Amino acid sequence: MVLYKHIFTVFALVGCGFKDLTPVMSIPVLDVRETVDGNLISDSFHQPTQSPDPGIGTNITEPTPDVTTGDETENEYSYVAAVLEYAPNTDGDGGLDIIISNAQAYIVFALEAKNSGADIIVFPEYGLTGTGLPMIPDEIMPYTQNVPDPKDALVPCDFPANDTRTQGLRLLSCAARDLQLYLVVDLAELATCDDCLTGHHFYNTQVVFNRQGTLIARYRKRNLFGEFQLRPGPEEVDTAIFTTDFGVTFALQVCFDILYEYPGVVSVIERGVKHVAMSTAWMDQLPSLTAPQMQSAWAESLGINLLVANIHNPAGGFTGSGIYPGHTDLEHLYTYDSQGNRLVMMAVTSNSSKPDMNRGAPNPTLKSQEEYLLSSNNTDSELDLHGIVNDTGTTINGTKIHKERQIITYIETNVANNTISNISNADENEHKFKYEDLSIYSHFPLNQTIEGEYLTQSLCHNEEFCCNVTYTWPDRDSDIIYKLLAFDGLQAHAGGIYHTYYQVCSVLLCSSDDVVTCAHVENLIPQSNSLKVRNLEGLFEVPYVYPSVLNQDLTLAKRNLWNFDRKESNHNRWRIGVHVDKEDELQQLLALTLFGRIYERDP
Repeated sequence: MVLYKHIFTVFALVGCGFKDLTPVMSIPVLDVRETVDGNLISDSFHQPTQSPDPGIGTNITEPTPDVTTGDETENEYSYVAAVLEYAPNTDGDGGLDIIISNAQAYIVFALEAKNSGADIIVFPEYGLTGTGLPMIPDEIMPYTQNVPDPKDALVPCDFPANDTRTQGLRLLSCAARDLQLYLVVDLAELATCDDCLTGHHFYNTQVVFNRQGTLIARYRKRNLFGEFQLRPGPEEVDTAIFTTDFGVTFALQVCFDILYEYPGVVSVIERGVKHVAMSTAWMDQLPSLTAPQMQSAWAESLGINLLVANIHNPAGGFTGSGIYPGHTDLEHLYTYDSQGNRLVMMAVTSNSSKPDMNRGAPNPTLKSQEEYLLSSNNTDSELDLHGIVNDTGTTINGTKIHKERQIITYIETNVANNTISNISNADENEHKFKYEDLSIYSHFPLNQTIEGEYLTQSLCHNEEFCCNVTYTWPDRDSDIIYKLLAFDGLQAHAGGIYHTYYQVCSVLLCSSDDVVTCAHVENLIPQSNSLKVRNLEGLFEVPYVYPSVLNQDLTLAKRNLWNFDRKESNHNRWRIGVHVDKEDELQQLLALTLFGRIYERDP
């Protein structure tokens, strides 16, 4: 059952969001049912329960990767990835107290991920502090941490416990070491500098801890969005790449980076990296840039595995995390609703080298620790994991954790199996959306066809960039309107602070003949119709085109319904398209989009 709650409101620029004011709505609520074994399963995922395979992540192949380039061999094995969608706690006695509170909550989720077989877990952007960092330098200081240079191979767990500038790092480093788990964490960094007036800079920084708790990677976000108190990181691809003991090389990126060439595209195209870990505070924008659309499209176009952790604040427009196997036909696994914190897990197939057979060996006491933490009946004992967790099974620092916790797992078998346990009891929240200004697009309505006829409709923008859609619609309902849209030019973000150059082809559902109503979801009741799109194509200047197919209920269309094709054409152009293989099953289309980015045309 799909429920909607219609409201209209506005929101301000935060983190990776988009500033303009927009109408909003709530997204579908999961229909949860209890199985005979007591597990809670969401009907939204339509898959039977499957327990994690304890053998996933073990060695299958022999070759060694090129650590310098990130190139991997054609042999395969699997590792288990986890990403956390998390609503950060922002109540506390100052910045450090907030960091510690959220770090402790992270550790609870890391324990659950490890218990389910995870090798690596990714946490969201601003998950340790919340998005509301102060603008005044003296006030932002308590929200920051000193991050050592990865070249020094330091273990923050060994740092003094009373060093306030590294306490958050220390907690997470100890957790990585005790759990034998890779942690990818985003934080606000305080970095000293000799050539600046203040003696320091602030960065939005991703760090990575290996299974020994060593800080092995530090990436400073290059493409900031409204983070005027922070400094952009340098264009050094090496700082955004790390290699694991299971033979997989990852690239790092943060939020707004996904719309730019550096660091992600450069890492994939020039360095051959096939796995990307992304922390984000992504604010949804229709019709092309909701979190699941952009995340899945980026993975699909580049043919890589993308791990994305988003903060959870639907009322602010922030939600949508997942694991996207773009190099296969496997379904993407993602969470996109208003029901609270979610832990998403997937067994990811990798072109990889031989991993360390001893990797991931847990502490001898870990099993009992996990059993304790996951038990709601144990309220007498306490767990002290290097002094970083002190949990009665129900609260951490007064914040209820277990009742808000939720895990979605995918384990690779003959079919995709998605399970949910510990379903969240969080109240339904509204979900806000930003809407792109479609009035600057060329657009044309799709007309009714005769029975058995496929019509190709073409449309150009600026007389040079053209799109065409091939479709049939013999039983068109006069109340249902679809339009073909085309755009070639600069788009402004955050009220004109940022500009990016797009080439876009779209087929959109509209609530009226006015193009600005296209893909608006307030007052939308999902319903099937007889429009059958065979393909959508465009002739693009560059190959960097990102495809997405979004249903009216804001779910991604199943991957087995369509395929993505890219061919170099004449005159240095690329003919790129989405071809629908099972037209009859795509009956609730909201937005079919080819989103092209011409990076070199950005101002």
